[in-house]
Amino acid sequence: MKRTLVILTMVFLAAAVFGRTPVTAKKSSYNITFNRPFARGDRFSLKVELSLNKTGHTTFAGSMIPFTHKMKATLSGKVRVLKVNDVGEATMFFFHVAKATYHDGETPVPLGLDGLQLGVSFPSGKAHFVRRDGKSISEDAEMLLSMVFTPPTGENPRGYLAPGHPVKEGDSWPINSEKLAKVLASAKKVEGVKVDPKKVKGTVKLVNVEDWNGEPCYHLKIVADAKDMGMQYFLGSTSLKATRDILLPVSPKSWREKEEARIVTGIAGTMTPPGGRNTQIVEETTINYKSVIR
Repeated sequence: MKRTLVILTMVFLAAAVFGRTPVTAKKSSYNITFNRPFARGDRFSLKVELSLNKTGHTTFAGSMIPFTHKMKATLSGKVRVLKVNDVGEATMFFFHVAKATYHDGETPVPLGLDGLQLGVSFPSGKAHFVRRDGKSISEDAEMLLSMVFTPPTGENPRGYLAPGHPVKEGDSWPINSEKLAKVLASAKKVEGVKVDPKKVKGTVKLVNVEDWNGEPCYHLKIVADAKDMGMQYFLGSTSLKATRDILLPVSPKSWREKEEARIVTGIAGTMTPPGGRNTQIVEETTINYKSVIR
């Protein structure tokens, strides 16, 4: 159950300090296309940096046990798309790892991924990773890969962000709560998540249009939160609060992207595993995430 909110977080994310060079030729309004579907044969490079800080306590048989956990990781490499679904999400692809690092607290953990070619697919809604040489992948390596490569949802992954009308620089509009709830609830394929659209809200803002490496991009700021997401074997309250800064090319044919995000999740309640003893838990997790797709 602890892993559920991490899965929700990475599903929500699904995509260096931003440059701020003004774009010389601007329009009075923009029709932003959020969905950038992949096609078989597409190739791109990916670089991800993430850190996680988790604190809280559990209470079992009258004893309170505090806990804390910190981790940081990086992953970079090249992707070649093999299969996509109806909305253009990659459902099978090769990933050639350039470099992967993982620190549990301050302790470096060897992953053995550098230079490997991996096959990635999502049978039964779960990420599956296979080394080309047939050897096994360590548990730590698989955990990192699963945080970066989340299962496709079958929904337009950015449909909840679309304003549905032309917007100007500085304009804000509400997130489509119904569509975002569907994206978050896609994690139910793993751990039985239920999301009430009435308890999901947020806004999107077109900050401006600016250059990124010579290409005009929308600079978007997204703020969203969700409450009381039902999870299997858990009774209590849950929360997810997120802020995201995204650079998305104006050209709808480009799926390049640069993102920085901060996600804070919280749970407070009782774990009720079948056949086991109930455990009280209070936990807050903060994830900082950066990604670049070129």
